[in-house]
Amino acid sequence: MSNTRIRIIPAIDESPVLVQLAQHAGGKALLLAVFAFGLHLHDSRSWQELVLILAAMSFWPQYRRPLLTAGTLYWLSQHTNLKWGLLRNVFDAKGLAITTSWSVYSISIVVTTILFCAMYYYLVKRSRDTWLYRRPVATLLVSYILLLTIASHAPLPATQQAYLWGFLIILGHYIWYLAYSLQDRNAVPGTKFIYQLGHYQPFWGGSNTPFPKGAAYLRKIEAKNAEELAVSQLKGIKLLYWAFVLSIVLGIFNMVVYGRPFYNLALPDHLAIPYINDALAHTRSGDPYDWYINWGVLLANFIKSMLTLSVWGHIIIATCRMAGFKALRNTCSPLRSRTIAEFWNRYYYYFKELLVEFFFYPTYLRYFKTRPRLRVFMATMAAAGLGNMLYHFFRDIHIIMGLGIWGALKAFQVYIFYALLLGTAIGLSQLRNQKRKQSTHWFRTRITAPITVLGFYCITHIFGLPYPGYGLDVYFQFLMNMVNVGVI
Repeated sequence: MSNTRIRIIPAIDESPVLVQLAQHAGGKALLLAVFAFGLHLHDSRSWQELVLILAAMSFWPQYRRPLLTAGTLYWLSQHTNLKWGLLRNVFDAKGLAITTSWSVYSISIVVTTILFCAMYYYLVKRSRDTWLYRRPVATLLVSYILLLTIASHAPLPATQQAYLWGFLIILGHYIWYLAYSLQDRNAVPGTKFIYQLGHYQPFWGGSNTPFPKGAAYLRKIEAKNAEELAVSQLKGIKLLYWAFVLSIVLGIFNMVVYGRPFYNLALPDHLAIPYINDALAHTRSGDPYDWYINWGVLLANFIKSMLTLSVWGHIIIATCRMAGFKALRNTCSPLRSRTIAEFWNRYYYYFKELLVEFFFYPTYLRYFKTRPRLRVFMATMAAAGLGNMLYHFFRDIHIIMGLGIWGALKAFQVYIFYALLLGTAIGLSQLRNQKRKQSTHWFRTRITAPITVLGFYCITHIFGLPYPGYGLDVYFQFLMNMVNVGVI
């Protein structure tokens, strides 16, 4: 039987002619033009600036690291979203005030945060044989929690409170980037902090999750010669246009399912499936949708989430590859997953890697060494449970600012439940895979196993939604309504 597959996007990175062409000035210019057109198709408003940075890194790869830092700092000053609107709203609500102009305040907060990261990084590197050197990330996270507690409950003057919250918001954006820098403290020769800074919310995009991990990983995946750079850039173009195909699928999906216009097109009739927050609001009010509507809501939201994450992550990694870093995809064929643990790896790879680096490995290497199965399970719980919860708790700092740290923990009960459920399921999945050999029968590997895994994530995904302010009872009522059972 032939193994030939139908490709929507041609394998241009496997063409010797194109690889050779991309190593010359004219070929590089052509690749940049093709990539620029792809960004334009994605309706990127800042594609011209992005292409200029990529052009500099393409034609002068020997200066890739300083150009990365320069591009990232430029992007920070012009485009990076640092939640200043959130800070303004909280200040207005609490009657806080700053004694300087807003521009001076925001610049001073960003500079202070970057200086703090640099000082902490160098302090750790110079503190060998101390607790700080051995546990720099744990110390950082505990210190951040203490500062959140002080900002929430200490009777500080309004101006001091304003500066402290501003510092915590920006540090919350950078905390996992700094954590990756601290993982690089043993490297020889390592990476200077000024170049570490190039990966702090880099110009190619991302979130509080570093894409793709830290400076040590960038050294590992950096193109070492002209041929590797050419292949990396061709793969970047291929991924960017695959993201465009998925964006079309997503647009059509939203038009058919939700009735949202797509490229000024609209259907006269559509499925009119409600959004998940609307369905939860109806459940909370005592007027839930019919059971089959709730099933449609859950399934549609899960599909939309997978497509949205795929498009977003592919654009980021495509740009990273154009910059000369051979990064793996963030989302890679999650529908092929045969186990719960495998889906977690395929769905949001760099978030999984963050949790593995800072929670799984530290737990696995230090505890339960005489009980291997318990060791794996508890390390998984530390990552998918505790680490997952902490990451989202820090990310949703607006809840802490509004309710205080103790009120926020109470409001976070739904996500805590989700993190514990996910950690338990992934841990059991890993133990099950260790205990018995996976079936190789095509029906199980391609049909029943993926359906079971996707069904689990589809149903549990509801507990991992952004905070809408509801308790666990609303979510369980929603799920019971799906099987036409009411909860008193």
